[in-house]
Amino acid sequence: MPRMKLRRLLVGSLIAIILALTLGGQQVLAGEPSPAQNAIQYFQLQIFLPVVASQASFVPPIGDYGPLEGNDAFYYTVQPGDTLLSVALEFGRDLSLMPCATSPLRPEPITLQPGEVLRIPPAMALCHRAQAGEMVATVAARYHISSTAVLSEEWNGLTAVDQLLQPGRWVLIEEPSAGVTIASIAHRPTPTPTTVPWPYGSGHFVWPLKGTITQRWSLHHRAIDIAAPWGSPIVAADNGKVIRAGWNTQGYGWLVIIDHGNDYLTLYAHLSSIEVPLGAIVRRGQIIGLEGSTGNSTGPHLHFEIRDFGRLIDPLTLLPAKQ
Repeated sequence: MPRMKLRRLLVGSLIAIILALTLGGQQVLAGEPSPAQNAIQYFQLQIFLPVVASQASFVPPIGDYGPLEGNDAFYYTVQPGDTLLSVALEFGRDLSLMPCATSPLRPEPITLQPGEVLRIPPAMALCHRAQAGEMVATVAARYHISSTAVLSEEWNGLTAVDQLLQPGRWVLIEEPSAGVTIASIAHRPTPTPTTVPWPYGSGHFVWPLKGTITQRWSLHHRAIDIAAPWGSPIVAADNGKVIRAGWNTQGYGWLVIIDHGNDYLTLYAHLSSIEVPLGAIVRRGQIIGLEGSTGNSTGPHLHFEIRDFGRLIDPLTLLPAKQ
């Protein structure tokens, strides 16, 4: 290892140790990292990762990794106050997928009960609601997959290609063909507010962070990642109410979620600090946190999501062309 890189490694390690000794005694909630752990994680990313990457002639992109785009199903026990939307937000799933976390014949509206066990489907899956006259074969053709793929999904409980589906039942499509999606519901316009503070957004968003887009929206990553210097201010993309502000154990790290009161929700993840309390009414452009690299992250950046009626959509379709 070159002498300069070794020196950089040793200095960074010393700084992280000093911060750990200084900040480690602060009390934190169970499951949340202490400020010292955040500092150590930062120096690991800034010092250790570039050194290792340089030895392999590879520079990892700044962005997310791990369960945010998880392609494995898992089980979750419903807690008091949980809804399909709150669970979808916590685990980074599209709301349209969540009925297939319950049972195939579950009628709408779906109300979750504490203690109920959900099977959270893979992020790439789709949840189809059967229409009158549909069979397994017609559903499979709609999503460009084989009937065997629908029948082999144990959750569906289906047995024959020509089986007539009960109208309103749910069918889980775990591996849809590329480019196949559930159509989004048209957004209802809302009046532009004339006073601030005002818990309703106008639907006209501003960039939450000025920086470089390192990862765009796709079916594998239903958000955009924006990289900027560590600690850069993150602002609310529109007026709204803070409905979540805290630590997420599923890979988001420190995050803020804002309900804009007009069927839009925005999520800001991997923050180094949160600057607004739960329940706060925020205005467009107000600082809500500082950029960081907490959770499943490979470097300082903002993971930014927009949901319309709970469905994850491409933020670039709603943000201004220029930052």
